[in-house]
Amino acid sequence: MGIKVTDKEFQGIVLRGIKALPERVRSQMKNVAITIADRQDNLDSTKRGGYKEQGLLLGLYEGVPRTMRGSFYSSIPDKITIFKESTMLVSKNIDDLEKVVADTIWHEVAHHFGMDEFEVRRRESLRESNKL
Repeated sequence: MGIKVTDKEFQGIVLRGIKALPERVRSQMKNVAITIADRQDNLDSTKRGGYKEQGLLLGLYEGVPRTMRGSFYSSIPDKITIFKESTMLVSKNIDDLEKVVADTIWHEVAHHFGMDEFEVRRRESLRESNKL
């Protein structure tokens, strides 16, 4: 399984995934950069945000969630990385890749807003059943 797209095509897919976020969410994103990396390489558990499950990462949030920022918060941007090879590997076709990337962006942005992995996955299941 898996498909291949060029870097330029993938950049367009990521941009469309960002635009697919509701405007109310995009307008509240503060000091966060969304980047693309070819692969996840060997990320240690600190880079995985404490998430212990091994395997394929489609995206990664690194930073201080908005709900935890206090008066001593620095202006170093949070970072969301979308992994090109991983998302292509799990996608059957271009439409599937568009959905995988958009869902991954949604997932990582939820971490930016302070949701832990359990809460993000709970809300994903609600989204999939059209309850959120």
